[in-house]
Amino acid sequence: MATSESDIKAPGFEMIFELRTYELTATKAQEYLNLFRTLGVEHVTAYLPMGGYFLTETGQLNRIHHIWIYETFAERTAARQALSSDLGWNKLFVPSAFHLIERQRNAFMILQKSSKLLDKVCATRRTQHHAQTPEAQLFGPRLLSLTYSKTPFQPKERLGQWRITSGYAAGSYVTLAITADEDLLTYSETNPLEHELLRPLSCSPLQ
Repeated sequence: MATSESDIKAPGFEMIFELRTYELTATKAQEYLNLFRTLGVEHVTAYLPMGGYFLTETGQLNRIHHIWIYETFAERTAARQALSSDLGWNKLFVPSAFHLIERQRNAFMILQKSSKLLDKVCATRRTQHHAQTPEAQLFGPRLLSLTYSKTPFQPKERLGQWRITSGYAAGSYVTLAITADEDLLTYSETNPLEHELLRPLSCSPLQ
């Protein structure tokens, strides 16, 4: 799918993007992700609008990032309150998976640069994702990269770029991009704060 950036102010530019990061018990990341896609995803996406779900391949291992997209902070509050009352979430997924989480952090972001794929994800953000079977493919077909930088980063195939307004690394830029094989050992950003290769889940809208 083409990912050329959009110069038109699509709806995503008015939205709140929440980037949540969980660090999991060593060796338990794939266990958590399998629980999420088979037990959790249908419950959480009944209320929360999912933008992406990823596992790190470099950097801090056993770390997952997930992106959620809200029109307003009030929508986020209402959505999370509704999820907290969901029996399937609280009685199936939470007790099975949450003990695997060691640390959490989050950040609120505003969109700076979009793409055709991100515009589509914003437009369909309220889609409820059905539970996958254990036999279904866990990851999507390609690697992405996530870069934190002090100034805007210009990768070849950018899916989205945001500026953090509150939370971890406030004031910095976050860039999600497609990573080709030839990019794995070269990097053009001269002073990144962090750079990680990511494997998107097969149920991740951004992949």
